[in-house]
Amino acid sequence: MAGDIYFGYDNSSQNKWETNDGYVNSASFMAFGDWLDEALSKDYPNLLSAIKEDEPMAMYNFCDLSAVEYNTVIRALREFKRNLMKPTPIQQLGTRVWEEIAEPFIHKDVRYDSKYHDDDL
Repeated sequence: MAGDIYFGYDNSSQNKWETNDGYVNSASFMAFGDWLDEALSKDYPNLLSAIKEDEPMAMYNFCDLSAVEYNTVIRALREFKRNLMKPTPIQQLGTRVWEEIAEPFIHKDVRYDSKYHDDDL
């Protein structure tokens, strides 16, 4: 089962409902879901639940997070990625989804606060 990952709304679009999203194959979707679980379940279980609420429909959704929640999740995911010492193949695939699919969209969302993340990059 392949899946969609919705990161936010495209502020450069005249259509305010146009989303920044990526479509991934089933292995990547499952690996990214596991990656999110590892990164967020301990400290941010409610945010993880909000993101994965539509998982049965093959969707992860960051769109409904508030600006504070959005930036908190981004910081937590970047920190998780930075702290992976010997990633498993599944973690490597989840990281690849984050780097190649998520990161390019994150900066386009109005909720993204670059001042909050200057030291993350």
